Amino acid sequence: MMKTLIAMSIFVTGMLATSASAQKTIPIRALTPPAESPEHFKSTPSVRQLPNGRAIVHDILGKRVMVFDTTMKSFTVSADSAGESGTKYPAAMFSFYNPLIPYLGDSTLFTDFDAKTFIVIGPDGKLGHAMSHAKATDLMSPSQPSNGVQGTDLQGRLIYREIGGFRPPPLKPGEATVVSTRDTIKLVRADFNTRTIDTVASYTANKSIQTVFTLLPGGKTGGTRIVNPIPPASDSWAVMSDGTIAVVRAHDYHIDFTYPDGSTFSSAKLPFDWRRLTDDDKKARIDSMQRVIDSVTASGRPFGMIIGFSKTGEGAPSKPDTIIPKISFVPLNEISDYVPPIALGAAKPDADNNLWILPTTSTQAKGGLLYDVVNRKGELVERVQLPKDRVVAGFGKGGVVYLAKFDAASKLWTLERCRINRSQLKQ
Repeated sequence: MMKTLIAMSIFVTGMLATSASAQKTIPIRALTPPAESPEHFKSTPSVRQLPNGRAIVHDILGKRVMVFDTTMKSFTVSADSAGESGTKYPAAMFSFYNPLIPYLGDSTLFTDFDAKTFIVIGPDGKLGHAMSHAKATDLMSPSQPSNGVQGTDLQGRLIYREIGGFRPPPLKPGEATVVSTRDTIKLVRADFNTRTIDTVASYTANKSIQTVFTLLPGGKTGGTRIVNPIPPASDSWAVMSDGTIAVVRAHDYHIDFTYPDGSTFSSAKLPFDWRRLTDDDKKARIDSMQRVIDSVTASGRPFGMIIGFSKTGEGAPSKPDTIIPKISFVPLNEISDYVPPIALGAAKPDADNNLWILPTTSTQAKGGLLYDVVNRKGELVERVQLPKDRVVAGFGKGGVVYLAKFDAASKLWTLERCRINRSQLKQ
């Protein structure tokens, strides 16, 4: 054990030294002053650039698809909930996350959850014909932001996270479920023409906090949850603009690429400001998580509560059963000694075939998010500093970045169009 700790110490010390020396040569870019839209949005807008600098903007809670000009001041409506534009917005039963997926040429895929199809948005920004998924049960994949950033390759084949998961076997009395901590998840490619699907890559994800069930005497089910306040991070992935699949590995911050021709490449470890966690840091995280659990429980719905089914006896029918699991925390020595380098949704592909990655910690960030920008060769070419309180809503070619800002008073979002300023460095 001591040898392992010493080796880990040497490894991390080397990583820190490498990080410090590498960061000196990586330029930090600012963004140009924004062109701001006077229009406001009910949800974080999703943006895809069209030819001539125009942009499709999707406001999912506002149930609108719009096309803005280059100034961001003027727009036309392609679809809305009332159908006043001539096209009725295909509202879903719930407000699913529904990204704009780049498709062939300058066209875009937009999911119609009600009809269980994709709608093709043309280069003019208008909603066109419908197209069915090669596997209808996987249509929900883009509705989860944590599933990664799907896209299409140059042949128009859709690359996404496969839907599916492991189902534990039925319990026997006194036997607890076996819960694994990580999943290996397939990234698949669907061909709209041949209706075939093949596996092209994979990534690993940390499972959310799970309840371990035990079948108690009399048929009642009991449960326990062991909470890790700093769980191991999940890998993050995205499809780049040329169809390259980039998987950012969370354990050591490197990227595995799968190129359109099927070849693969693993980058070197990217520089990262590793933040060590002391036992006091870990205890503080546990105390914070405990306060969250207490608050949720005090609201009337105990943390982790599950409505299950139990049998009243041998051969008797099942009946609804409320399971309130016992909550405990992992020991301090099972909590990571370092903050994971990335979180869910850390990777975003821009329109210039680069990958933008948001590290969890950075000593160089000043007031806003600081992204690492990596090319398809795995080279960290620059960092881009976002203004305070902004998030990335989309990208355009030539270093164009669309930002969204939330106004707490109005509960609305504002959209801005900027460009990376490569003429000077961010101080």
